[in-house]
Amino acid sequence: MMKEEVETVAAMTRQYGKVLSAEEARTLLKYKSASAFWTARRRGHLQLEPIRVPGRKQFMYATEDVARLLVLWKANSQGPPEKELPMV
Repeated sequence: MMKEEVETVAAMTRQYGKVLSAEEARTLLKYKSASAFWTARRRGHLQLEPIRVPGRKQFMYATEDVARLLVLWKANSQGPPEKELPMV
């Protein structure tokens, strides 16, 4: 794990606990509606596996998985590291 990933997982676990509700996960991942979140998940755009909790109707998500996904998205949005070009 990268340092940023470890720090993000630790910070989110401190703030939210080990498990997030679907609503919390949706909010953290910046989906504007529950249907947009579920559509993205159904289409395979989210690498998240829901956790079924006995006695609960809603799905839950591991905070660690959501944190890792956020770090991955951030890394991908920044593009590859720039290479130094040789002097001509």
